[in-house]
Amino acid sequence: MRLTALRLDRVAFEDPLLVAKSLQVVKHADAQCAARVLNACSRSPVQDLANEVADAYQDRAKRLLGQSNVRQLATAANAMARMLIRDEDYILRLSRELRMKFQKCNTFQASLIANSYARLMVVERTLFGQLLPAFAVANGQHFRVKDLALVMHAYAKAQLRSTAVFDALRHRCREQTEHMDCQALSVIAAAHAKLLISDEPLFQALAWRLRSCARTCTFQAVSNLANAYAKFGFERPPMAPEGSTPMFASSSGPRGPRPPRSTVGVTEAVFDLVMEELPRLVNDSNAQSIVLLSHAAARAGQHRRWGPQLAERLAPLAQREMGSCDGAQLGMMAVAFAELWPLEDSSKGFWLALLEAAAAAPLGASDAANCGVAFAAVQLPAEQLARLELCRFSEDSAAGGLSPQCACALTLAHAYGGLWAPQFLQALENQVPELLWQATDSVASRWALSFVLAGQRALPLELRSAVRQQVLRQAKASEKEELDDASLIAACQGAAALLMPEVTVIESDQPGMQQIAWWEILRPPPCAPRLAAACVRDEDAEELRAAAQRLGEALRRRRARLGSLLLRLAAPRTTRAGAPLSPARFAGLSSLLLPSVKQTATEAPARTLEARKRLRRWLKRSFLRPQEMGHDLVVVLLVPEEVHVVFILDDQTTFMYPGEPCAAGERLHPDAELHGWLLAKEGYVVLRVRCELLAELLQEDPGDAAGAPSREEGRRDSRV
Repeated sequence: MRLTALRLDRVAFEDPLLVAKSLQVVKHADAQCAARVLNACSRSPVQDLANEVADAYQDRAKRLLGQSNVRQLATAANAMARMLIRDEDYILRLSRELRMKFQKCNTFQASLIANSYARLMVVERTLFGQLLPAFAVANGQHFRVKDLALVMHAYAKAQLRSTAVFDALRHRCREQTEHMDCQALSVIAAAHAKLLISDEPLFQALAWRLRSCARTCTFQAVSNLANAYAKFGFERPPMAPEGSTPMFASSSGPRGPRPPRSTVGVTEAVFDLVMEELPRLVNDSNAQSIVLLSHAAARAGQHRRWGPQLAERLAPLAQREMGSCDGAQLGMMAVAFAELWPLEDSSKGFWLALLEAAAAAPLGASDAANCGVAFAAVQLPAEQLARLELCRFSEDSAAGGLSPQCACALTLAHAYGGLWAPQFLQALENQVPELLWQATDSVASRWALSFVLAGQRALPLELRSAVRQQVLRQAKASEKEELDDASLIAACQGAAALLMPEVTVIESDQPGMQQIAWWEILRPPPCAPRLAAACVRDEDAEELRAAAQRLGEALRRRRARLGSLLLRLAAPRTTRAGAPLSPARFAGLSSLLLPSVKQTATEAPARTLEARKRLRRWLKRSFLRPQEMGHDLVVVLLVPEEVHVVFILDDQTTFMYPGEPCAAGERLHPDAELHGWLLAKEGYVVLRVRCELLAELLQEDPGDAAGAPSREEGRRDSRV
């Protein structure tokens, strides 16, 4: 029978007669033969025959568990893990045997058993919680490189953060780094990163060893290493072992000579090694590896060191693998490249290809949310973003299938991307009571601001109450100590959401009206202009404004523009104009949703620029002196006292794009609406005009707009 097992191991099931004979004698196999046959089955290229034999011998091995030693138990468990045979009864009986025999294992057998259980996704509490920690403490000095890698990988795969095991093997792991190959380096680093077990001296030693074996790394290994170092972000300079030469010599980067690498952190040094090996590994990449490397580069901020050349190196690899990416990988890729390579002429082709892949892929709600936020952050046009059909996930919301983070991200994508989807927003609003208790303060505040910037007129009461409490609490805490960036941004997002005005249309400007109003011309004559008004609805608005002012002052010290905007929101109403006007067409509150994203100015279309010229010419012919304030025109009238009138020209860029098929009516973007409301609150008389209606309103031939005023008209206007 032992001869049969040996023959099976060597011929690897190429002889069907031998396979048939092995099935006939299975009832005579002892524990050793059963284990060896299972091991041969796990390595056979002829899977159909191997599976047939494995089923028979696995049943025989189960009967002989009591007669098996630890070597045979480890061999059989490893074979079953390689073939992904998960027999619950066998695993239960194996666990009972291991409790009695585990102390007789050597380090390789113990690590092999741990890895087998992890591959089968069986978290046996006694094994992982008691037997392995005790074994590591007692025999840690005997572990070799492969044993260390197997045990740490097992705990990472099982997602068990056992500090007892990692602490017991810490010193041995550092000692063995000089014997590790690149695969072992990546496995050990990835295990520490996945379980968030920080060991900077170990990572310094791993980086030192990487210098010697980088030429043998695979793409998967370097992506795992890059991801591990990016997750911890060690900033101390790389340190060589005592008596060694300096860890890295100086080199030249894509921007020219860099300072010696010993002056940068060990994370940057490892990334430099990875990027140097990237040309050699181009043909070795796969979807998961390139996504992981891109994500690591974005997390570690390597684009700030390497510039656009980093993305230009990674983008061709990513674009080649887009077709084989699943939804989660496309979402991670989009988020990573939104940080690495903003939309510009050189990257437009990449982003359009990624959009095509995402639109064709079966995305889940969280994957679509990641893609939507990334595409909105790089400012893809709203009509392109609408191709993701984010509104279809309202069904998941109604079925309770969305997490608060996912619901917030979907709402943020609509708000930042300028998509108008009222039914989707209503579906999410209905789920607020069920989702709010699971949300953190930062998620609730960001969700509230996303709601109002996505076009929701009023916040759900439960969300408004929760955010209000957080804002007041953080404002009070800021008086005693300085808030960290994340807490301050979250509190400011909540304050801005609460202070966003609720806009209504009223019949006329009534005397003593407390609301702040402006005129809107949305229809051609003889339709009259409508009067829109807005106010902040809060049971105690003064307390909220005071809290927002404290938070705004703190934010202005770190982010001047956003802090100043929040202070404008919280400021009381004034009847005397004189505050500085924003040069943009939007108030800029959308940038508070994603503060890390670099904002680019929204250029007005050519038709809007022509309409502004036409209006300016008409005002000058009316003996007025219009002043250009960014995209707006300001006229000062004396009737009988000084009045500042602001003309705001609206076009398709200031209106939201339909994000669902049944999005009825037009919706001015809340951030553009806020721009006019702030001016009205600061004492300006605001008149919003659709630019395509301007020629009819002025009773002027549209063809005259191309011409400029004559020199005589200019001289006359200057005298007036």
